[in-house]
Amino acid sequence: MYRHFIRLLRHIDNTLVYKFAYQWTRISGILHSLPLVKTAPPRKPVTLMGMEFPNPLGLAAGFDRDAGLLKWIAPAGFGFVEVGTVNFSREKEQSADNARIIANIEEARKQNGHPLIGISLGSLNETPDARMLGDYREAMAVFWRYADYLVINLSRPGGFARSPDPPDDDLRKLLLSIAQYREELAARQGTQVPVLIKLALDKPCNEQPLAIQLIKEAGLDGVIVAFERWRSREKVINTIRNLDHWTGSLPLVVVGGIRTPEDAEEYFEAGAGLVQLYTALVEQGPFVGKKIVTSLPSRKHA
Repeated sequence: MYRHFIRLLRHIDNTLVYKFAYQWTRISGILHSLPLVKTAPPRKPVTLMGMEFPNPLGLAAGFDRDAGLLKWIAPAGFGFVEVGTVNFSREKEQSADNARIIANIEEARKQNGHPLIGISLGSLNETPDARMLGDYREAMAVFWRYADYLVINLSRPGGFARSPDPPDDDLRKLLLSIAQYREELAARQGTQVPVLIKLALDKPCNEQPLAIQLIKEAGLDGVIVAFERWRSREKVINTIRNLDHWTGSLPLVVVGGIRTPEDAEEYFEAGAGLVQLYTALVEQGPFVGKKIVTSLPSRKHA
């Protein structure tokens, strides 16, 4: 029935598809959180970045933009959920939006069995300069105490990091400054929060992307790589193998193209430590994550 509604909505207005998927996921979560039918998320723990993830499948950023779904997401089966992306600009007043996200996260943490929470952070400034760095620093400070990990999202379409020839000096300075501010916040707050960088690959690469090299040089905690609209599955898998080689001990999270348990397992075998999905939930319904995780073999360490 769910897929029938999705196909119907695509013919009427494609913008309704996401809204329908979100509300259906929320209602399903509420129903499956009731005492008589309460459904626990599948546990296949994975240790990565010093944290134990309940399982290695996550919900990618973009679906739960303001953490309003977090309270009801556990029955969907995800081991971690990435909230956002929360786009910052110091010229824009957004304290009320941030307060709502924080309140939603605090409410979700009261639930037993909630997934780990990542927060994806973006900047509305287009150039990797002091203004962009200021946006990211402010975002990190606002959400530091509320996230299990933070993501600096550089995958924005048209963003400088997606250009064929990104400005290496500017990118290096940005990443080093983010790593330095991570240490400042850790000392100030007394807590360690991993900071990952999210990139998007638009085509196969046979040489290590500059961004991967600079992320390692900066000493950041991991990289999320998004594969968007790749038609060749073989090229995706080969690229993940290359990324696993290039990243070495740096944790690798892969998002894009996962619709079945077999897809996820292929990514893990190629070298991904964790994987995320988004489109599959919209297309197949709120329990696709649980179906995938249940079919995966256990893996103690990513």
